[in-house]
Amino acid sequence: LGVVGDPAADTLRVGYLSLTKAFDGTATGGGTVDLSFTLTNAGPTPAGDLSFSDDLDAVVPGLLATGLPIAACGGTLLTPDGGSTVVLAGGSLAPAGAPGDSCSVTVTLSVPIDAPLDTFTNTTGDLLQNGVSVGDPAVADLEIESAFDFLKAFQPATIGPGGASRLVLTMTNLETALAEALAFTDVLPAGMTIATPSSASTDCLGGVVSAPDGGNTISLSNAELGPTETCTVTVSVIGTTTATNVTGELSSSIGLGSGATATLTVDDTRPGFAKAFAPSSIPPGGTSTLTFTIDNTANATYVQNLDFTDNLPLGMVIADPPYAFTDCGTSTIPPTLTADAGTGVVILDANGHMAFPAVAAGAACSVTVDVVATAGGELHNVSGELLASYTSSGKASATLEATVTPL
Repeated sequence: LGVVGDPAADTLRVGYLSLTKAFDGTATGGGTVDLSFTLTNAGPTPAGDLSFSDDLDAVVPGLLATGLPIAACGGTLLTPDGGSTVVLAGGSLAPAGAPGDSCSVTVTLSVPIDAPLDTFTNTTGDLLQNGVSVGDPAVADLEIESAFDFLKAFQPATIGPGGASRLVLTMTNLETALAEALAFTDVLPAGMTIATPSSASTDCLGGVVSAPDGGNTISLSNAELGPTETCTVTVSVIGTTTATNVTGELSSSIGLGSGATATLTVDDTRPGFAKAFAPSSIPPGGTSTLTFTIDNTANATYVQNLDFTDNLPLGMVIADPPYAFTDCGTSTIPPTLTADAGTGVVILDANGHMAFPAVAAGAACSVTVDVVATAGGELHNVSGELLASYTSSGKASATLEATVTPL
């Protein structure tokens, strides 16, 4: 059979001149990086009228050369368009073995503050002599990395359905300059919402945190972070299904930081833990019933050894009488419920007993106690973690509004 195939082709370059390049390290948005070019003559005769060009804008839009023109390699290194292209004109090299048979020149590049975080390949044009190609292009990779360590974690990382966890976002400035206008936005995934109350806080200087109760978007704006310093943002969230949370990029006056990622695991074998006030709005001095619900209805197995502690917020105390009650545990070995009148602590303690099903499979139990508002305003109450069979189901949160009604 007759066989037809494409012709094979390649280029053999016969010559002595070469051009190489290298970056002196990684870069960050808003910073600088040095780029060095090296020309070498391995031939027996001098080489003149050497030139090449390097299109920086094709690497990263907005990447600019600074400090040009300068004398270099017997010619001039210049930028004809304000910095986005570097050109060598009129270069020359001595014969191999003689002084000047190789030369290097370094130019400082300014990296745009919004440069993407990635690795970019920078390729020059051919090395030219008298306008004719005599050397292959020079190639080097520019790595633009984060100006920050941006991390996040859920505490605890595993909860029961409807449980609460503390989301902690930690930012560290890796640069030697003050980071101003530090900001990020974190849109929570499906299956995760901001708790009510959100208990949002930050120790970032000047930072403003937005985390609306029951919402799904957390943001930080207008913060400052000094060189090598670290600051945090914390927000309470509720999880109903396992979900991975990825923030947007961290922005600042000195560059960007990669988004932070963490996963909150919702374990259906752990009971849900929630709380509510009834009524949820009372006048100062009024009484409301606080109910904690431990929900094991979705599980086919019982859970044991229920423990939690709830420190009531300022402006709220246990009523006198407290009317404290729980149907958790069994009549044979009941847990201990501590809710002393006039104090601010509710404690459910299983006394270390593991032999009884504190909450049966497919069932729920509750703890109730009357509380009194001693001050006006929104009284946000976040409990400690519920321990069930010695594993955490997360926290529970609720808000009691003590409102003064005008006469």
